[in-house]
Amino acid sequence: MSVWQMNPNHTLAIFEAGISRPGEMDKLEKIIQPQWGVFTFMGEAHAEGFENMLQKAEEKLRLFKNSQLLFYCEDEEVIAEAVKKFISTTNHSLQTFTWGKSSRATVQVKEIQLENTVAHISLLYHQQPLAITIPFRDEASVHNAITCLCVLLHFKIAHGLIKERMKTLRTVEMRLELKQGINNCAIINDSYSADLNSFSIALDFLQQQEQYHRRTVVLSDLLQSGREATALYTEIAGLLAGKNLYRFIGIGPQIQNTTEDFIEELPLLQLHNETILLKGARVFRFEKISRALEQKQHETVLEINLNALRHNYNIYKQQLLPGVKLMAMVKAFGYGAGSY
Repeated sequence: MSVWQMNPNHTLAIFEAGISRPGEMDKLEKIIQPQWGVFTFMGEAHAEGFENMLQKAEEKLRLFKNSQLLFYCEDEEVIAEAVKKFISTTNHSLQTFTWGKSSRATVQVKEIQLENTVAHISLLYHQQPLAITIPFRDEASVHNAITCLCVLLHFKIAHGLIKERMKTLRTVEMRLELKQGINNCAIINDSYSADLNSFSIALDFLQQQEQYHRRTVVLSDLLQSGREATALYTEIAGLLAGKNLYRFIGIGPQIQNTTEDFIEELPLLQLHNETILLKGARVFRFEKISRALEQKQHETVLEINLNALRHNYNIYKQQLLPGVKLMAMVKAFGYGAGSY
């Protein structure tokens, strides 16, 4: 559907293509036909559809079987192994633009300094030093920023402009989003994704917060991990161990409560003077928990103009042949507005 929005005036199109089972990328490749490929951070989301992470990486790469250039981090051994095999067996002419700690990488990462709420990244490109600062310090943000930098360097964007724009990056909603909460609490809303990789990163981010001595984790069941429950939650327990948490609250049938139970019991929990990490799969409606915990600073009113919707519908209808049907779609929960 995104491809249909392209027209002859466009000079660049950027598409995100996800995968949950083998064979999907072969179909998407025919639709998107990417000239360049960007392999971003590969987490464990949707891992249940694959035998292992190597198979998942190999399936993802099939999107680039006719591409000219591929960007990726060569420090990620599974991806590097899959790319090497992919070039030798499938796309012999595929060029690579890599980044990593090794001097073999196109962009070599020399040093990453974490300071308060920022990360200073020193790199080497064509033997020339390059430095950027981003207003984040978590592993995923650093990884994404360097990947983005590589794409910009390939397109010959001026170093000065890259450096300036990197400083102005903003947090993605529901991804390590730090807000003021009720009862003098700080809320970290990281319910954008729910897998072991992002949970580990979120725990590190929680440890970096020094406003309060108390730290609380609210975690839902992690779905689509492809892991047996006992092994999965043993690993989660291992991640939690040694984090000096004040309390842990589980949401979901595997762990403990429902979202509604938690909200109903909020007054009894006596949350105050603590940093609270919210990490939950979308199905558990963590936006309701976030709203209940955040300090209310304003009220938002959503007005829907039905006449305008009707007008827009008729405009589209006029462009179609008689008998062609229209289907309206609303993104899940209306982008956080709630299912109602």
